[in-house]
Amino acid sequence: MRDGFCASPEKGWDMISRSKVLVSLLTLGSLGGLLGTAAWWIRRDPTPSTAMESVVSYWEKWSEDVVRERVRSHLRTTDKPHGDLLQGAAETLGGVFAIELYERAVQQEPQCPQFRMGLVRSLCASSIETTEVMLTATSIRTRDPMEENLHRIIKELRTIQELEPDNACVDYLVAFLGLSYLEGSMPQVLADLETAKQKTRFDDYSLDAARNRAELLFATGFPRMEAQFAVLQGSANPLREVWSKLGERLEGAGQRFLLEEDLLNAERAFQHQLLLGGHLASMRGWLQENLAGLIMKRNGARGLKDVFKTLGEKDKMEALDAVETEALSLHSQHQSFQWWRGRRRLEVLTSDEFSRYLNLFLKQGAMEANTFLLLRQRMES
Repeated sequence: MRDGFCASPEKGWDMISRSKVLVSLLTLGSLGGLLGTAAWWIRRDPTPSTAMESVVSYWEKWSEDVVRERVRSHLRTTDKPHGDLLQGAAETLGGVFAIELYERAVQQEPQCPQFRMGLVRSLCASSIETTEVMLTATSIRTRDPMEENLHRIIKELRTIQELEPDNACVDYLVAFLGLSYLEGSMPQVLADLETAKQKTRFDDYSLDAARNRAELLFATGFPRMEAQFAVLQGSANPLREVWSKLGERLEGAGQRFLLEEDLLNAERAFQHQLLLGGHLASMRGWLQENLAGLIMKRNGARGLKDVFKTLGEKDKMEALDAVETEALSLHSQHQSFQWWRGRRRLEVLTSDEFSRYLNLFLKQGAMEANTFLLLRQRMES
């Protein structure tokens, strides 16, 4: 056998190749084998072949510490940095740096709600990256940055309400704080939210902050497309949990009021759950909020149908059927389009198409960018 192998190297290599294939097929039956095969398949060609792969490969060369130091250096060498630059730096550095930088931006432009909302987001996130457990004299409790900065957050929100009386985002944030930290009653909060029903704007300015962050990374020497992608994939928003909790509180209250036959407050609770869901679903921003909003909108519609069923109002129930169906349809279309889940759709884009996707995302939000992918996919099929 050994002589035969030496005498015919082609045949020997063929046998080795077949052995490799056989081993691969045997290991594919287990998760570990599948992951190992997938890892080898990814490593087989380290040279990027698409715009998406090129951008990802580029960022593999840079550590987070290097990026942050380049941003700090740019700040130090910039004479009188303007508000947009301060916001971009705040979003990149995070923590206590974000609070300090947003405070400087607010001092420069006190009438700018965008910077005040950025300060609110930073105060909500506070200076900690992970939850701390604090030992008190009588118990162990979780450290809550929102609670620690509560008075400052409320003060900023009240100022934003004066600057932007048409922005419903502030009303719902105040409602959440009232329910969660100020021991406000649900009926009173629902009554206070009645003024928010007529407001069609809902903007937490997180997308504007992301654009400024991308511009700052570009100004520090990173290529524009790579800078935009870095912002897109780092889409943390400290208000995300706020909206989720508020939606749950509204739904729970609606169900409780329904059981108590308090139909007025039940209708109000479900209606605001539906309205908040609609705002989140159409907000220019990240897909996580959009998808959560669609589910919230569906649940609010279902709750309202129960109210109107009790009241015998069939026409309103039928109208809510359409709302529920539309919310579920949109959720189904977009749920797989986060960049890490819909990566295959992005990897087939040319450089120009990928640039267009990133620009759409940062100007009009994830839903608009995903619509571009959907249309492209339909044109190809």
